[in-house]
Amino acid sequence: MPLFCPAAAEWGSVAEWVGGVGSFAAVAVALGISGKADRDARKREAAEERAIAHKTTMKIIAMYGNFKAIDRHLNIPFPPGWPDGQRERWKVVEAIVGMSREGDLRIEPNETNLFLKAGESQFAMDLALLGRRHATAFEMLDHYAREREAHVLRQPIPDVMEGTWGTGGLTAEQMRAQAPFGARLERMIASMTHFAAEDFASVTGLAQRFGPICQRYFGDPKFPLIQLAEGDAPRG
Repeated sequence: MPLFCPAAAEWGSVAEWVGGVGSFAAVAVALGISGKADRDARKREAAEERAIAHKTTMKIIAMYGNFKAIDRHLNIPFPPGWPDGQRERWKVVEAIVGMSREGDLRIEPNETNLFLKAGESQFAMDLALLGRRHATAFEMLDHYAREREAHVLRQPIPDVMEGTWGTGGLTAEQMRAQAPFGARLERMIASMTHFAAEDFASVTGLAQRFGPICQRYFGDPKFPLIQLAEGDAPRG
């Protein structure tokens, strides 16, 4: 004799409901995993961007130091007692050594892209230009060093040596032969001095803008600012 089950007609809908709960739970778990993956990806991206920004910080500091050294080196004064008739700049502006080389301080695309992403297109352009100016400065210095060395080798042997410099009498013909080479070096120094002042002003302004931009982009008021030497203003 069959038993009467008042809820028999509803068990199918209950099974469907249970299955639906299971499907919902599976979707919820999947969404949770996906959300965590997204958060982890954002954290990794943020960490990578901060690493890029810190690397750029070090490059700007190094370029600042290099431009400052170049500017000061090209404006080196004549030693006390230097004869007025011998005040040619190439005689005191020697080849400069001991600074970070251009190849170690290239501005990479991911650095400029970071500031484009931050909505700082002008800063990104200025940063790229700074890298090019830094490379050009070293190219000019290297060219000057080669030209100066060749000119020194063309000089007559001094009659008297005082340290690394010698003195001696030159004939009018010798002076005329040397004049074009000395004038060429003087023009190179004048050009480098002009650009050095612009380069130093450029890197100083960029260094001052860099920190606040990073603070806004990362939402971190403690992101380090680039500290410049007090009173260390660009020339001209």
